[in-house]
Parts: sequence; structure tokens; C-alpha cells
Amino acid sequence: MRKDHLVVIGNFTQASDAHIARIRLDAEDIESFVEGENTAIVYPLYGTAIGGIRLVVHEDDREAAQKIIEEMAVDTRASYLESLSICPACKSENIAKDPIPGIIMILLFALTFGLYWLVFYRKYRCEDCSHVW
Repeated sequence: MRKDHLVVIGNFTQASDAHIARIRLDAEDIESFVEGENTAIVYPLYGTAIGGIRLVVHEDDREAAQKIIEEMAVDTRASYLESLSICPACKSENIAKDPIPGIIMILLFALTFGLYWLVFYRKYRCEDCSHVW
């Protein structure tokens, strides 16, 4: 790849997301590469200081690449939201969110175990087959 006139078209926090975007651009014959990946992986705090993991393309390909990246973001978001509204076991749309425990349970878990992330993890339950995900 020519090193002159390169532009950053995307910043990512995960290297896998950056490489998925790079592979998608390669499929459209847009040459790109990922920079800042090693620093962000080895020194996560420095990763945000350098702007995260960057996806770089040649300036001539900027508009086409940005359009592809934006389409990927919309498709990913839509498929994620759709996957939450359908039971993966029986394909039913009759689902419910398990309620978040009360503030006392949150404090108890946080102070006792420090596992506060478990409390905020929302699970979905199918009303037809009782599958939980």
C-alpha cells in the first residue's frame, strides 16, 4: 500500500471489530490496514490515548470505505436488536426481560463480592418454551 495520503476512516476499541471491517473493505477491493493494534492490546490504557485501533485507507477510497463501514454498523445493530426479539430455541416472539434485582440486592452483591456486573446483566426469557439467554 502506498504510504502517502492515508486517512483514518474508523476507530475501534476491539481489534476483532477493526479486522472485520478491514476484511469487508478488502472484499470490495479497497486496500486498508489496521494501525495501533499492538499498542492497544499490550497497553490498553495507552490504546485510548492514541485514538484506539484505527482503520486506515488511501484518501481516494475514503468515501466508498466510509459508506461500507456505516452500512456494516447499521446491519450489525439491526441484526442484534432482531436477535433479542426472537427466542433462539423456538423462534417465538413472545419474550420478556427478567427484572433487575432491587437496590438492596445490588448493594449486597457489590459490597460482598464485587461482582456488580452480574447484577446488571439482563437476561431474556421466552414465555413459550422458558428458554433463557
